[in-house]
Amino acid sequence: MSFFDYARARNKYRNNKIMVQVIDGLEDMDQYHLLRSTSVNKTPFSLPNTAEEIKTWLSVCDGGLLFSTTLLGYDDYDKELEISFSTLQEWNTKQKHELLGLPDGYLIIAILNYGDPICISPSDSRIYLWDMSEMTFTTVWESFTDFLADEYNTAVQMVEDDALEPVPMKTEEQDGE
Repeated sequence: MSFFDYARARNKYRNNKIMVQVIDGLEDMDQYHLLRSTSVNKTPFSLPNTAEEIKTWLSVCDGGLLFSTTLLGYDDYDKELEISFSTLQEWNTKQKHELLGLPDGYLIIAILNYGDPICISPSDSRIYLWDMSEMTFTTVWESFTDFLADEYNTAVQMVEDDALEPVPMKTEEQDGE
């Protein structure tokens, strides 16, 4: 595995203009996230039929840090980067769902930096933010693409406001070039 492969992602999404724009934006903001390429040796994890967009994304990105949100992936350790990552399997246990108070059937796909999970429903392909303090869904995105675009737009604003720092590993890599 390694850092996110933008060319591979663009090729996968070549027929999805909005997603290509999101990928272009991610590349422009490369120093602010730590997304990684998909592993050849994926840990088996069953995804619901409603998660087609997530399955496609996981074919080019095995999670990582998306600005201030952790995207969950299959593998918990990247040998090339020498970093541990949170996984779909780790966050989607009965115990974890009970601890979070999450309704049955929702699949956690990401975690905000303050701990609230981002989920996909078992009955539709929309993306939901579960507010643990309110014990309710507070934000709904119509698609995974909309969620990624929103994360990108939020990160752009955070950079403008000096509220988002580059990922140290990325700045060290650039300094070493």
